[in-house]
Amino acid sequence: MGGGIEVPDTQIPEEELPCSTTSGAVATLNVQNELNERAQIYWRDSACAERLYFTLGPGEGFAQGTYTTHVWVARGEADGRLIDHRTVTAANETWSLTP
Repeated sequence: MGGGIEVPDTQIPEEELPCSTTSGAVATLNVQNELNERAQIYWRDSACAERLYFTLGPGEGFAQGTYTTHVWVARGEADGRLIDHRTVTAANETWSLTP
């Protein structure tokens, strides 16, 4: 079983972030910002281009229509750093951005 360290999916290098695919079912992604900073939420298309959809302040939430297999990325508004990413897998999914 190798002796390597398993890296959580949310901490993968940016160049290895997945792209959305076009074969998913209709879904809703409920995003909740539990951070003490503003977060920009991007949809990552099938060519891996990120498209800004909305920005959430601390404590704010938003329900985004999407599809399963779509990839969403959260970045810090102030510095653009990767906070987290999520591939939608369920018809009604909650994504909490936490420290």
